[in-house]
Amino acid sequence: MKFNHNKKRNTALIYEMLVREITRAMMNENNTKKNIISRLFKKYFHKNSVLGKEYTIYKSLNESRSLDPEVFSKVLFEAKKQYEKINKKSVFHAQTKLISEINKAIGHDFWKNFVGDYQWSATIQQAVAQDNPPKRQILLEKKIMEIFSINKKQDAFPKINKLAINNFINRFNEAYKGMLTESQKSLINKYILSPVDDGLEFRACLYEEIDGIKASLAAACAKVKNKHLMEKVSRVVEKLDSYKEEKVTENILSEVLQIQALARELES
Repeated sequence: MKFNHNKKRNTALIYEMLVREITRAMMNENNTKKNIISRLFKKYFHKNSVLGKEYTIYKSLNESRSLDPEVFSKVLFEAKKQYEKINKKSVFHAQTKLISEINKAIGHDFWKNFVGDYQWSATIQQAVAQDNPPKRQILLEKKIMEIFSINKKQDAFPKINKLAINNFINRFNEAYKGMLTESQKSLINKYILSPVDDGLEFRACLYEEIDGIKASLAAACAKVKNKHLMEKVSRVVEKLDSYKEEKVTENILSEVLQIQALARELES
């Protein structure tokens, strides 16, 4: 069964689109837009705001997708219970003001932002709101469990304990027989802390690092002028560009650090 959905009235989707927009602004060094979006986050999504409270419920459900079905069902039940306590009129009015500010400050093209897991977010929002006829409500919750069972996954930026990250650093050091550079340590540290801000700072740092690596590789090729090397570097650059479209994992982080080391070797 297909459900129509207005993403402008889905707080979780708006939040994710703002995350993508501010990440893009950081990558393009557009400080004006970055500051505008930061202000919107602070104004509409602080912990005491109605949209902040609503988003926390959706976020909790997203972070529970790695649990077993029985536990997840209990989380969904509790989410619906907590959502009942939220003033729906206040949500609507806050969304209306936010939509208006987005249209004026960012532009209508904002709503064209691609959002991963759109179906999941849309279905969750409608099910938690519980303003559906009985049959539709049951079908929505059935759909949630179907999506859940097909694609159980961890949060995009999972928390990593100290032992795990130490093992990661040791593996990298063993492979390259040396200590990590300050730049690499900074990147890893931001990865560890990424759950704090949904990975905003880490993604911005990663994209900046990727652009820096590409510039270093291009400079090295210009000096050497070796056709065979240029072909290999071209493939590496394509690989780096592909990371911007993927969910960041430990493997991708490791590959970026390795390419970073390669770029340094070529420069020297």
